[in-house]
Amino acid sequence: MTRLTIKPAYTLTELAASFSVDRRTMRRILGHQGVEIIGDAKLAFVSIAEIERKIPSLFEGIKVAHALHEALR
Repeated sequence: MTRLTIKPAYTLTELAASFSVDRRTMRRILGHQGVEIIGDAKLAFVSIAEIERKIPSLFEGIKVAHALHEALR
């Protein structure tokens, strides 16, 4: 996972890039987990609160990656 900063929402592109998958694959993964994607095909956002509620393991991964990055600064 590439570094994601902790923020209120991520673009679908940011999430996909952080997991080295394309946008369509990330959209399918999130959709299967019931995560609401806000926006259209060109600019779609996913809220961190939605990730925390629906995919807690992904949320924990984002937090750990952020904490490791901060610790190495």
